[in-house]
Amino acid sequence: MTSGKNLMYAIGNISDRASLYGYQRANKAPEIDFSAVLDKSTAQAEPEPSIPASVRQLTAVDRAVQKDLENEFGIKPWQPGDDLKDSLQTGLLAWGAGRTNSGSIDENADKALAIFQKHLQRFMLSENIKTDPAVELDIGGDGKVGLRNDHPDREKIENFINQNSELRNLYVGVVNAKNLVAIGKESAKFQQRYAVDPQAAVSEFAHLFSGRYQYNSSLKISKDGWQMTTQSFFRF
Repeated sequence: MTSGKNLMYAIGNISDRASLYGYQRANKAPEIDFSAVLDKSTAQAEPEPSIPASVRQLTAVDRAVQKDLENEFGIKPWQPGDDLKDSLQTGLLAWGAGRTNSGSIDENADKALAIFQKHLQRFMLSENIKTDPAVELDIGGDGKVGLRNDHPDREKIENFINQNSELRNLYVGVVNAKNLVAIGKESAKFQQRYAVDPQAAVSEFAHLFSGRYQYNSSLKISKDGWQMTTQSFFRF
């Protein structure tokens, strides 16, 4: 059975993998009508369809990230043709339990962040990218990682992260995990308060039920180091 350690990898790659896996299902070769084939000459045979450019291709950085995840969490890198359902189901069950075999969600997020930092830092050093001004990462509405501030190497940094999909997915997974931990902690405070005074609890934590309250985690890289912060806000 797949270990609960699949947590960090599965959550960061659900959307990307599902689209690829869905493509493969939709393009499964149909049954061949041999009677129709026999009526055609070999000269009229149609060429094999080529794989469209939209299908994700792994880069050297992607494969290195997969290797680090395998070493840290014991995750076998997903490949086309593997059973995606089993992998995702294990990850979702681990999220529901709130803890994996290797540690809490927050602890696993920190381990995954260290892998992300390793590869981004290596790139920044090779390109002589400075951290003054700071590099502040954010996730846009399109799911891509971008910089929320002006930086002379902004385009270079954004391209490196987004063109290496495993690296991008890893960062998105870390952000999602940190957000989940934050809302979980505040929900626990509400439950504790509710057990003492339900009416006061509903009043004090009314923002939790507004439908607009959420958390956003982001990474800031400055001359003082690498810092992940999580802040709450209201979505308008």
